[in-house]
Amino acid sequence: MRHHNTAIALRPTPDEPGADHLAGRLIDLARELAEPRKAIEKTFLEMGEHLGTCAGLLNEISNLHQAMPAELESADFLAAAASLETVREQLGELTASHADEQEQIAQLTAMATSLDTPVAGLRNAVRAIRFVAVNARIAAAGILSDQVDLGAFTIDMVELAQSVENAITTLGQAHRRFAETLSEAHLANAALARRHGATTSTISGRIREHLATIVEHRTSAQARAQEHASLTLQIRSRIGAAIAGLQTGDVTRQRIEHIEQALDLLGGRLPDVPVADATFAAVCNLQVSQLDETMADFAQKIGDIIHSLRQLSLDASSVLHSGSEEAEILLSSGGTALHGMVEDLREISSLFRDFRDTRDKTEAAVNHVAEALEAMLDRVRAITDIEHQIHLLSLNTAIQCGKLGAEGHALRVITHDLRELAGQTATAAGTIVTALDGAGDIARALMTARSTGPAEGIAAIEQDANAAIGLFEAVIERLSERATGMAASGPRALYELGAAAESAVERQDFADRWSSARKELAVLASSAVAQDGGQDLDADFLCRLRASYTMEAERRIYDGLFGHIAEKERCEPAQAEAAGELDDILF
Repeated sequence: MRHHNTAIALRPTPDEPGADHLAGRLIDLARELAEPRKAIEKTFLEMGEHLGTCAGLLNEISNLHQAMPAELESADFLAAAASLETVREQLGELTASHADEQEQIAQLTAMATSLDTPVAGLRNAVRAIRFVAVNARIAAAGILSDQVDLGAFTIDMVELAQSVENAITTLGQAHRRFAETLSEAHLANAALARRHGATTSTISGRIREHLATIVEHRTSAQARAQEHASLTLQIRSRIGAAIAGLQTGDVTRQRIEHIEQALDLLGGRLPDVPVADATFAAVCNLQVSQLDETMADFAQKIGDIIHSLRQLSLDASSVLHSGSEEAEILLSSGGTALHGMVEDLREISSLFRDFRDTRDKTEAAVNHVAEALEAMLDRVRAITDIEHQIHLLSLNTAIQCGKLGAEGHALRVITHDLRELAGQTATAAGTIVTALDGAGDIARALMTARSTGPAEGIAAIEQDANAAIGLFEAVIERLSERATGMAASGPRALYELGAAAESAVERQDFADRWSSARKELAVLASSAVAQDGGQDLDADFLCRLRASYTMEAERRIYDGLFGHIAEKERCEPAQAEAAGELDDILF
């Protein structure tokens, strides 16, 4: 056995404990150190599991949070925004088209009303023709002449008068249908205007606001994405720091285990020495120094872990608050949120259905108007033809009456009146034809506008609106799912962080338990009192201790006390434990 003088000596006392007693005390100390040391592995494994679960949840929350603003850049959202713009433009065109249509129907209605007077005048003239024709027949019956058969002329007059009266009756019926149909169409369009006159401009304005809101959402989303990226980086950094801090569990376990091994070696040496010699005291002092640094490092690292976990909890709460606020902005029922846009689009779809129903009624009315116009023109043409025949017949009758001299005078006067009435009929018919031609032009323009204007595309507009609704609802559903996912994962992440932090706080009492063992070691070391000319140290034994150390910190403390021995004896250090051991334990 090699010995080195260290100026440390034992001061024998009557109460000096024996080797067995000292060995028992060392065993008890080793056990006292071992109990929390064994708990470290389980404790830090649980902390690692909590932290690993939390890291996964925070990553999930981070992805969900990042996906929310990204959703505003999605193809569905951009397509819905484009559809919204298209619908707004088409709604404006449809409103303008409906205004033009209202004006044309109003013109037709006014024209139908303007026909009341000439139709009434025509009817009165035709009645007078029939009355005059009957008088002519009576007058002709009183004329006896072998030269002229006036009866045939007057019979023809009565028949023509009856024909023209039938024609005017039919014309009156067509005119009545014409006026009633236009009145119904005018009332339907006026009712639509009352229902939606302000609605269309209001909705158009709200869509314009929604489009501006979309731009604001997207701009804000880009800013939030940058903030989120910074916060995500900070969260990942804190998770990395917390995971790195868990290495202190493995480091502490090894260092405490090495102290236990030193006490075991020291106890095994006691049978060879009768009392606690200088080496015993020196080794106890060495373990005190090792414990002091181990406890200080452990306390600092545990404090750092607790701080990191608490900061992580704050970061996670910030992400959750930001995500909830963002979801509220996008998914609330307010008019500037996506739900508001969908509701407006639904109202637009209802408006389009009303437009379509009114358009169908108006289209039917226009078709009926066209039929009535054709029927009226046909009757007026018939009346004009009959009027021409009456005119010719009355002229021939007047010529024949001229042959009779004074006897045919009365009949000549009657036929003159008949020609004048026929002229009035022609004038009234001409007025009606002119009005009907104008009405026909308006009706044809209205039908052309319906076949080529925006009203023809109501179904397409409604389809665009429904497509936008579907796209917005798909975006809303995905945003809702992400908001729900954040709401579900957030509390779990905070719980895992709390559990990890609680475990770290509970492990702070390890230092108190190790402190008690440290005091006991200090008492044992004090049994050896340094004096000049004292005993030498057991260099071989000390070298065995140094060789068991796997960490530079342990060797540094050792060399601070026994560096001269390590240098002289060339004590070889032990191999460090595998670097991957912590990862194996935790992950």
